Formats: sequence, structure tokens, C-alpha cells
Amino acid sequence: MTADVDSDVVRSRIEDLCPTLDQIQDNTRSASISIGVLHHGEVIFTRSRGFRDVESQAPADSGTNYLLCSLTKAFTAACCGILVDEGKLEWTKLLESYVPFRSVVDPVIGERATVQDALSHNTGLAHMDLTWLGVECDCILDKKDLLEVVSHLPLVHDLRSGFHYNNFMYAVSGLVIEQQSGRPWYELLKERILEPIAMHRTVTNRTKLPDGNVTKPHVVLDDYSLHRQKPVDTAADNTLMGPAGGVWSNVSDMMKWAKALLDAMHHEPSVLKEIPTIVSHKTNITISSISENTYGLGFARAMIPSTELGMLSLNGPQREHVIGRKSRPRLVLYHNGGMSRYLTAFNLLIMAVNNISSQHHLLTHFSGDNLGFLPSSREEFVVREFIDWFKWDQFILSFHRHEELRTVNGVNWGLQVGVMPVYFERIS
Repeated sequence: MTADVDSDVVRSRIEDLCPTLDQIQDNTRSASISIGVLHHGEVIFTRSRGFRDVESQAPADSGTNYLLCSLTKAFTAACCGILVDEGKLEWTKLLESYVPFRSVVDPVIGERATVQDALSHNTGLAHMDLTWLGVECDCILDKKDLLEVVSHLPLVHDLRSGFHYNNFMYAVSGLVIEQQSGRPWYELLKERILEPIAMHRTVTNRTKLPDGNVTKPHVVLDDYSLHRQKPVDTAADNTLMGPAGGVWSNVSDMMKWAKALLDAMHHEPSVLKEIPTIVSHKTNITISSISENTYGLGFARAMIPSTELGMLSLNGPQREHVIGRKSRPRLVLYHNGGMSRYLTAFNLLIMAVNNISSQHHLLTHFSGDNLGFLPSSREEFVVREFIDWFKWDQFILSFHRHEELRTVNGVNWGLQVGVMPVYFERIS
């Protein structure tokens, strides 16, 4: 959504999409869908439809917990950011300096892979998910065997030569967090992130919830009926893959997470540390995309309009739908998750790069539709501390009008001498 569009307008546009969302849910036979939208730091829309348990017909709501799956990775990266801020960890320091990480297949990876490589899926090691994920979605590998199994993972790319999604490296990162903080990753997460942000219903194991407001796993049978399956703790705080996908949360808490991330990006005081580093480009997900399709540390990055926004979901190979076709180009930080009958998505549209107050200047008529904020005297120039440009063109704005209505629909501003003026389009 555009930054300065009124919240009521945004809410109305979202509500107009609800019939489409309902149709998608009905077509896919999803037991429940819960969504939330944060705009200008305020939650302007939440909606849940369906049942958290089809057998009891218990409805889902904004406080209903779902398994976040790989949305967990951003929390793991944020834990690392806290340790970096405290001087207990370095992004570019070798993994082997923290834990006995090695690679029998390619010793160079064991000797050179860093924390950043692990969190950006840039080690080149194969994910080999079936070595830990059982056919019934249970974790079949013990945590004590992690480093031994990782040391024998085959090679897909050379180190830092290609993106290859790897849950194992987030499990290794969880081990690094434990080693450098002196406590398990989930305790650091709870004490340093979840509690300060007031994400009180977000847990790393479904058994830690104080009530039954949690979604059950469901599957669609051949007759299109929904069948409730037994709960499977594929990823949790007591399993190997907890740091890769073990967090449970809900719409209300995830709105708090989104706001905390945005505040940290805008350099507001925050319990989150190193967020600009965490969300910045570290590696290309693909090399064939015209617009950005990259990965940071627990966050993917895409520039919409884009066909790449589902790259980290089950829709990844089916890149035929353009998201944001009618939108102006803008960066989206996102991640998808999927495991044990749960699907999740988290998207942040970055609308501002700082929290600096807007500057206001009174424009005076220059000629025609050209107005400016030229200093009226040398004294004003000095007192207001205007930048001493070589030419005064940069203080002139040329307004453009609709040919028939004659209303202003944009403005050209020459921000740099010798460079074509930038055109700012009126959006409301």
C-alpha cells in the first residue's frame, strides 16, 4: 500500500478482496485462514475464517496459534543480531570458531563458511531434508547428531556461488546461539525478543500454550472432506529443527513483530539489533530475474511488480502470476513457511527509510506552472543554511497538469545539475 493513503481507503481495498480470499479457501479446502494488516504502525485489519479444529467446530480468531514454519528463521537471525550487538558473535566470523563445524565432502566449506553464509543459505551444501524429516512429518534425527550429519552433506554449489535453501544451517545457527549466549536459542528468543515486544502467546512448543486456542493439522481427502491429523512436533524447541521452523504464533502477535521490525529499520529505539544488516541483500535467489529477487538473513527480498514473491513457498516453481502488476516499484521483505499441514506468509512493504521529519517550504511563483523556494536574499540563504549549489535550478519545481481537467497530476524536480529531473506522480 502507498505510504500516505488513508487507513480507511486501505481497509476498504482489503475488504474488497475478501470474497476472493474466501473463494481460494473454499477451493483449497483450507480449514482456516487468519490474516492481519499493519499500516502506519497501526493494525487496521484482522480477519479469521474457518475452524481451528474441524471436529469440534472451534472457530479460529486473531489469537489462534499456527505453526510459523520457516517464518521462524527471521527470529533466529534476530537472536544472532542481539549477540552481534553484544560483541559475542560476528556475522563474518567462521562457524568453526564457534562450533565444531566441518565438511568431509568439501573441507574448504568447513574452513571458510561463516555465520552469514549459514543464515543466507549460501554454503552450497545440499538441504537433504529427508535425512531429518520422516514420512509422517516427524523429526527422525537427534540434535546430538547434527554436526556429524551436516559434515557429510553433499555439495550443490561451491561456497557462496549459489543460493540453496538449507534448514540444517539454521539448526547449526541455533547451536551457535546456544554456545555464545550460554542458553538454548528459545530461551534467548523468549527473554530478549518475545517478552519485550509483548508477544505473550508466541511460543516455541505448542505444549507451552496456556489454552487450547491453537490450530490442529488437517488434510484434504479424495472426497474433499477435511481430516484432522495427530499433532506432530516436527520442529519445536526440543527438536533438531526448532531454530528453522519451531515457533508458534498468531495474527495479533505477528502484528507486534512487524511493527518492531519496522521501528528497528527506521532506527527507533528497539530490542531488535542489527536489523538493517539482517534484511539487506546477501545473495541472489535466482540469476534470471529482471527485478530484485534476493535473500538476506531469514528474509527474502523482492521488488514488485514481481513473479518471484512465491519463490520460498510451494508455488516457487510456478512463477506465472505477477504480484503488484499495477503497483509502482517497491521493495517487499518476505518469507513463506510450510510444514506439517501448515502454510504461512509474512510480507513487509518498506515505505520509509528514516524517521526524519518532513521539511516544508513555501513555494513562490516563478513562471507558468513553475514554482520555487529560492532564497529571497543572501541573509535568508545564510540563516536557513541552504546548501550552496552551483546552480539554482534545484530550487525550481515544474508542475504538470491533466490535459483536459487541468488538475495537477505530477511535478518535475531537478535534484542534480546535469541529470534529468525526477518526476513525482500525484497518487491521490
